Amino acid sequence: MIWSSLGWAQNLIPNPSFENMTPCDFIQPELSCLQNWSDYLGLDPTNTPDLGYEGAVFFPPSTIDAYDGNQYLNMECSTGNPEYIQIDMTQAMTAGTSYCVSFYASVTQESTEVAPSLGAYFTDAPILDSPFELGIEASVQGPVDFDPTSWTLVSGTYVAQGGENIMVLAGFENTGTMPFPYMYIDMVSVVPMPVISMLNADLCDGPVVLDVFTAGASYVWSNGATSSSIEVNEPGVFSVIRTIGACSQESAAEVLDCETDITDPEDTVPNDTIIDPADPIDSLNGIENTLTEDEFNFYIPNAFTPDGDGINDVFGVIGPVTDTYALQIFNRWGQMVYQSTNIEDRWTGNHLGGAYYIPDGIYIYHVKAIEGKLVYEDRGHVLIMR
Repeated sequence: MIWSSLGWAQNLIPNPSFENMTPCDFIQPELSCLQNWSDYLGLDPTNTPDLGYEGAVFFPPSTIDAYDGNQYLNMECSTGNPEYIQIDMTQAMTAGTSYCVSFYASVTQESTEVAPSLGAYFTDAPILDSPFELGIEASVQGPVDFDPTSWTLVSGTYVAQGGENIMVLAGFENTGTMPFPYMYIDMVSVVPMPVISMLNADLCDGPVVLDVFTAGASYVWSNGATSSSIEVNEPGVFSVIRTIGACSQESAAEVLDCETDITDPEDTVPNDTIIDPADPIDSLNGIENTLTEDEFNFYIPNAFTPDGDGINDVFGVIGPVTDTYALQIFNRWGQMVYQSTNIEDRWTGNHLGGAYYIPDGIYIYHVKAIEGKLVYEDRGHVLIMR
């Protein structure tokens, strides 16, 4: 048997190292002739960066070779002139999908300060002023210390809200005064991270192959293997860290003996009511009436596919807002994997809100809602299938 997770990584930033130019009349390269990156310069012509290269005649002059190619971005990050730039990505982001965001940065030798929050921000509409002036926080930002003689990798993971199609590069919480912090940026990347998940399996049909192949990725398994897949001949829990570019993901699967008795997951969930930290449901006494599903008008899907394609990617209860609400989801061993007390929350398949995504399979939900003295309660199965 082979249990796998497939995906492909593609940079959503066109012209990522600032090399592609349009024909223009300037003798030296100009930002206004830079393909893709010059699209929004007219919205705020006073706070735009420059196109840098070794020996470029700016103040301060460029003092480092490009990380990739010959050109890079020169960006002032002072409070007096907070520069920024924005670009259309090749496609809009998908809600709930994680993206690996990275770029290389440095600082001019003439700067006595650096921008501690040099970073990236994602939006579905162009901004009309610098993020510093607007008070915007970076989605991914860099460290405080930069070496003027080398390039520092700035990277992080961003989980999309959905629909973001513009990336903004800037200093976001500038504290620099004169002499101003003057930063360099090169080789910008925004790469969707394919969902990594493995189904739990058993050895009834022989050895199990766990496969998490993704083009361009590297792998480290809990047993020391560095291949994209491993063959498992004995029971146990096996985890893998998959790295794409500057970002990593982790997943785990349990391989069971053939004789292991796996019960219906609903049988493993306690029959008493939902356990909520604030105990908003269990402490309620004197419930006079139990409503039917039709009377309370709730809809609960029985499956969802959190594969990042924008279709049926999240799970949640659809219904009216009530005085009290709680939803809990359990795996087949009765372990809680998700809980919420807000009916508008949506689950992406991650484990208790963390970065680990649970394997495909059938899970049990337990939902309870109270409005006044009326209560709605339901238990059932939901299938996760990527």
